[in-house]
Amino acid sequence: MRTLFLFSLVLFSLAPLSLQAGQLSSMEGKGKWMSSECKAPVAPSSVPKDSETPANDLNTAVAAHNTFVEEAKVYMDCISKEAEHDAATMSQLIIDEASKKLMKMQNDIKKSEDSLPKKPEGQ
Repeated sequence: MRTLFLFSLVLFSLAPLSLQAGQLSSMEGKGKWMSSECKAPVAPSSVPKDSETPANDLNTAVAAHNTFVEEAKVYMDCISKEAEHDAATMSQLIIDEASKKLMKMQNDIKKSEDSLPKKPEGQ
């Protein structure tokens, strides 16, 4: 069991750990994650929907909408990738920190054990 733990500890310590990109906050037990790399596009202004609206205005509105949709797809992809990266990074950070605490406790147990009087050989 101890060998498996030490092997797992070494394996996790070899995994690369990059920095978190988004921002995490917590208030009153509620967490919030905000992207620090992705900027949401602004929706285009609406065009009057009456029969008197000039064709050029409608064509411009459709073009603005299509641009907005493409920018929104890029934004959603960015958010998804950043969130996945942050989740993996935070998961690794938790594993690393827990492993450090476990290793420290095992070392403390060993020190405590080593401080006990030794049983003389042959008894």
